[in-house]
Amino acid sequence: MDISGISQNRTAMTPDISPVKKAEENIPEKENEIPEQQPAKKFDEYVESEKDKPIGLYSVPEDESGEKCTADTDKVDSEIKIIKEKAEEIQRKLKYASGEEKFRLEKQLRAVNAELVQKDNDSYRRQNTIFTMGE
Repeated sequence: MDISGISQNRTAMTPDISPVKKAEENIPEKENEIPEQQPAKKFDEYVESEKDKPIGLYSVPEDESGEKCTADTDKVDSEIKIIKEKAEEIQRKLKYASGEEKFRLEKQLRAVNAELVQKDNDSYRRQNTIFTMGE
C-alpha cells in the first residue's frame, strides 16, 4: 500500500469553522438577554362571549298558535296488509293445488314474500311516511 500521496498536513483537510465560532459568541447565554429589538411572542387568548341565537334552519318555527308536525304511515301499513293477505290466499290455494298449478303458485308465493321482506321494515316506512304541518 502506497501512502506517499497522503498529506501530512491534516489542518488543510478540515474546513474553516471560524465564522461559526463568531456567530456562537453573539448568541445570548440567558433568556433575559434578549435584545429589545425582537418583539415578544404573541399567543392567542380565549375571550368568552355570549352564545349566538340559532338561526332556525334546523328547527320547526312556531307561530302564534304553535306548530305541530304529524307523521302518517297508514298508506304503508295498508300496503303491507294487502301483501300479507295475498300471501295467505296463495298459501290456501297451494294446499289443494297439484302439478303445474302448484309450481305456479309456489313461484307467486316466493315473489310475494320477497316483496313483503322489502316493504315490511323500518327504512321503507321512514322513506314512505307522509309528514303534515299544521293543527
